[in-house]
Formats: sequence, C-alpha cells, structure tokens
Amino acid sequence: MASDGEEGTVSLNEVLQENSAREAEARAVLGGSDSQNCTYPKGALSRQAVFSCATCIAIRMPGVKFAGMCLACSLVCHEGHEIFELYTKRDFRCDCGNSRFDDFRCRLYPDKEPENSGNVYNHNFAGNYCTCDRPYPDAENQDSSIVDEAMLQCIVCEDWFHERHLSRPMPVEYEEMVCDACMKRCSFLHYYSKSAATASRNSTTTTADNGESDVATGQTSQSTACTSASLAAPSSSDTTNTEDANSEEAGGAKPKTSASADSSFESLERMCDLESRKAKCGDAVDAAVAEKASYFDEGWRVELCSCAKCLVLYEELNVTFLTDLNDTTAAYEELGLANSPSGHSTTSLEVQGMEALNGLPRVQQVEMSTEYNTMRSELTAFLRPFAEAGKVVSDEDIRRFFDQLKDRKRRPPGDGMPPGGCGMP
Repeated sequence: MASDGEEGTVSLNEVLQENSAREAEARAVLGGSDSQNCTYPKGALSRQAVFSCATCIAIRMPGVKFAGMCLACSLVCHEGHEIFELYTKRDFRCDCGNSRFDDFRCRLYPDKEPENSGNVYNHNFAGNYCTCDRPYPDAENQDSSIVDEAMLQCIVCEDWFHERHLSRPMPVEYEEMVCDACMKRCSFLHYYSKSAATASRNSTTTTADNGESDVATGQTSQSTACTSASLAAPSSSDTTNTEDANSEEAGGAKPKTSASADSSFESLERMCDLESRKAKCGDAVDAAVAEKASYFDEGWRVELCSCAKCLVLYEELNVTFLTDLNDTTAAYEELGLANSPSGHSTTSLEVQGMEALNGLPRVQQVEMSTEYNTMRSELTAFLRPFAEAGKVVSDEDIRRFFDQLKDRKRRPPGDGMPPGGCGMP
C-alpha cells in the first residue's frame, strides 16, 4: 500500500488484483447485455445495464427530461460522450434517439416510439446518488476517509446510498438492502429482514424457556402458512379447538372428531405468514423500527408470503417484482458470468485478446503478436525492479515508460543510420 505521503501510487500486486476484480465485475454486469445491438426491439427487459449521456442532454438543467440507453447505444451512438454508468435497472427500455434526445437519431435502431412510458427515472440519470444528491465519485469531496466509500443499492427504488446516510449500519453479511424511504413505504418488509429474524429467534428462545408452544400461543410455523388463497385469519374459536385437542391427547382422552381436526387444519392453512411473523416479533416493533433501512439474507425472497391478501398488497405498493427470483442482481450477474467469453468467468482480457487475434489474417497475427510481446517484455522488465524492491509504481512512472516506448517506435533503426553498415566511412 502507498504510504501517507505518497499520493496516486499503488504496488504492482494491487494493480494486478484491482484489474482482476474489475474484469470480474465487468463480466458480471455487462455479460448479460448485448454490446452490438440495441435492445429496444426486445421491449422492456427485466434487467439490463443502463447508461445516461450528459453530452446529449443537459440533464443538470431544471426541467430537462432524463433518458437512458442500452450498452450497445452507449458504445456506438454515444462514442466519445460523457456517459454515466447506472449499473442495472429493471423493466427498462432503451431511449436512445427518441423524443427525449430532440434531434439526435439512434444509429442502431432509429425506429423508436417517442416515449417509453414504462421507464422509471431518478436523479441517477443526472449522475447523482443517495439522499445527499451527490455524484460518485465526488470530485469536490476532500475527505480522504470517505472519498472511496462503497455505495449500496436499494432493491426497491434502485438508487444508491452511502452507508453513513442510512439509518442502519451495513452488516458483515447480507444479500440485499432496502433504503429508509422504501422501508417507510413498504414497512411489511421489516418482518423478513435480518433484524426481524434476530428478534424472532430471541422471542423463540424466550418462549422455549417458559415452556410454551407455538400452537398454544396461536402462532403457526412457516411450513403451514400461506398455503391457501383465503384472506381470513384464524378465529379465536379455531385456536380454542386446537388447544382442546392438544389437551385431550395429552391426557389420554378421546381424540377430536375428524370434522374438528379438519377445521383446525384449515385454520392453520388460512394463516398469513406475514401475520405470523408479526406475532412472533411481538408488540415491541413500532413504525420507528420497521421503517428503518433494512438488510436481507440470501434467499429471503423465497420466504415472502404468497397468500391472496399479500399479493394484493404487493400490487398496491408496486413491488410484485420481489416475488421474482430472477429479478435479483445476483441472478443477473450469474447470467452475465455464464455468458462471458469462452463460457466461463475466468477469461481474462489477455485470453480474450488472444482469441480475437486468432481471427486475423496470418500476416496481421504475426505483426500484432510481435508488437504485443515486445511491449509485454519491456513492461515486465520495467516493473520487475519495483516488484523485487516492494516499491510502488506512480502515475509518473507509467507515463515515463510509455513515453520511452513511443520514442523508440518513432526513432529509425540505428539512430537514423541506414541498416547494414551503409553509412559514411
């Protein structure tokens, strides 16, 4: 690592590690996208990498419409422009060349409708993020302790947030996050979060210590919840019947009739899992707790209640996508890795370059290989002393190497003298 007095310098190992990490991230985010064809004809994709162009639209001006584009349009139609990389967005359709771009025409698929009514825009399209509404990275931020601070994406609004601007700190392990504003609107999600799971485990431990059973307290297990589309919750008489049945069986009395047993089982089927989770969390959970930013463990979406009442709730809050396991960024990134060159995630830029080289004519292959090997050998020789001494490589060192390389390429062989010893005697 660079010392406190050394700015803009990194060790060779750090360069290699960062390059590998960036390659993996790029394959994950872009591997599922088409880099050659506009995605507009495919409609609104469930998830794709989206970009915004600051050059084409003065998006920092009040009243100007936001717009987004697919990967291919960002590379072809907006080559050389100032582009904001927005990571991925759900249910988005490419805007390139539509009415939001005035007279600008898409070069890949110009026949577009004036508007994509299903697209959702936020301040990310202006290059700003979080509740602080600042760009990332923030060039005006001089605080070195937070300049490289990681940002977390809310899975509901898909905005990005600094951890310090969320009401709860990031846990060591989690899969997805919902921001404060979205938790306030969708407070039911609290009961599926890590904090609620902890509260539920604590409640279960207390119940076990008191010798109480879940059935005795009117709570159902997740395995029996939400298997019916009925909206009704168990009545007090249903609970009483269940308690009576347990008492009779424990005392050796005659078991309940078949009809009574069926009625008790049906009452458990009708129990909404969300209501069951609320009961397990107890009365201690209030709005101030449920409406804080929350984190969720891997696979939590599988546990979302699917009873008719909850499905209506999801529709009303416009969060039905939460029930789609393919909506997660993890699922999208897995697809990207699967679609990466050579069909695996370990293909490096060097390997991809060699694959492209094999498609060139033989003469060009030789020329390209010679140039590549020359540069690699010289760069390796240049960097070896730094690696052996454990020194850092500065920006100036890299610039000096490439300046020397360019100078040698411009200089004629023999410092201007004809080859073969044909100079002046």
